[in-house]
Amino acid sequence: MNDNRFRCSVFCIAPIPIATLNLFLRCVEQYLYEIRIQGYIVPVSHRIVLIDSKDINTITKGSSPPVMSCPTDFFGYTLKEVCDWFEASIGEPCAKGYMSNCFLVLDDQSAEDDACIFVATQDAPPGEIHSLRCGFEVAMANAIICGIQGRSIEEDVLGSFMRSGIIMTKENLELANNEGVYVEDGEIKVNEAWRNFTLNSLLDFSEKSLSEFNSPSHSATVSDRIVIIDSQDITTITNGSSPPVTKCPSAFFGHTLQQVREWFDANITQQRTKGYMLHCLLILDERSAEDDTCIFVCTSDAAPGEIQSLRCGFEVALENAVVCEIGGQSIEEGVMGSFMRSGVTMTKVNLKLAQNGGVYIEDGQVKVDQAWKDFSNW
Repeated sequence: MNDNRFRCSVFCIAPIPIATLNLFLRCVEQYLYEIRIQGYIVPVSHRIVLIDSKDINTITKGSSPPVMSCPTDFFGYTLKEVCDWFEASIGEPCAKGYMSNCFLVLDDQSAEDDACIFVATQDAPPGEIHSLRCGFEVAMANAIICGIQGRSIEEDVLGSFMRSGIIMTKENLELANNEGVYVEDGEIKVNEAWRNFTLNSLLDFSEKSLSEFNSPSHSATVSDRIVIIDSQDITTITNGSSPPVTKCPSAFFGHTLQQVREWFDANITQQRTKGYMLHCLLILDERSAEDDTCIFVCTSDAAPGEIQSLRCGFEVALENAVVCEIGGQSIEEGVMGSFMRSGVTMTKVNLKLAQNGGVYIEDGQVKVDQAWKDFSNW
């Protein structure tokens, strides 16, 4: 295609009823209407293209409803095979007219659940596929978040759905964003399963982090490294925590960071309580459900009354704890200290940029993000 629009590629890997295919396109159309700017509605054909040929040069325009036939070129393909073709034909060459880092797949379940597979390729390690199943009504929103805004599928609520394996429907997304709170018959109610969606995301990330650091000679589980404090009486806590959890502990609701720090010092650090990291802790607050981040606090070098902390993504939270508590590094040292002093949230992407002096690779070229080039000097 000879334009600079960003269209999300859509692959059909099984026969999709025409009614289902048009429902998908109508859902995209409805979403584009909902995000119109000053009355301008982006046409569906500017955001979606059904891939109906393996020769990318023969595809000359986007797709709009109604369509009269289902593309057959990728029938029987696996998700891996589609991903390989996408990377070779669209992603790596940055084909004009396409989003180059994400795509959608309709499969044999799509006619039954009105859902598709959203795949984002930008942060996936070689051989790994980062994807989630989502309802037609939120598919375009996911594509815009990753394909145009450039955010990672690992971040925020997208990452929570990806790791959980739960289908992201519009209803589920609202419950996740609102920590399970919803209104029914004029009453405010709480769905406990969704109230703990964010908490389980932290535990899932911790599990993944441990899998990267474990060795044949030493293998730690999440419950060996994480404990959710569900009581102010430390003697009643007898086990570590593992996903999934079904209830959010309320013992520290309303506490300030200073109050949590004082309780931690009195009950864990000063008592040298067995089974706990003595000099660092993690805090989930009202922001955690919105951005999948928490507050990492390290007490080892803090002056009396001082709190040394940084905000970090769930994906690096346990790593910070291990580095400081087990590795013996101060929160003031190295790149961790730079994040603490700058106030910038430490996500996995930001951490990599900081460690590499702003150097990154895009479209096969080495580039430098000037904002991160001197970050380590903070």
